[in-house]
Amino acid sequence: LAKTHAAMSPEGSANILKELSDDEITRILSLLKPDQAGPILEALGRLGKDEARRAAVLSDRLRRTLPPTGT
Repeated sequence: LAKTHAAMSPEGSANILKELSDDEITRILSLLKPDQAGPILEALGRLGKDEARRAAVLSDRLRRTLPPTGT
């Protein structure tokens, strides 16, 4: 499923992901590279005020799931 979202446009992926739970979105985006997940989160944030807040929450959840980079 993550590979499918990586192959989609960020806007298309965001429109689908907005219908899923935050847990499901976090699981999918955590399997993507940052340069793939970032544009999807950005597109989700452009879907409206509520989705922008949700994108911020999801970004924080993703940050907590990733291993530290040492920087």
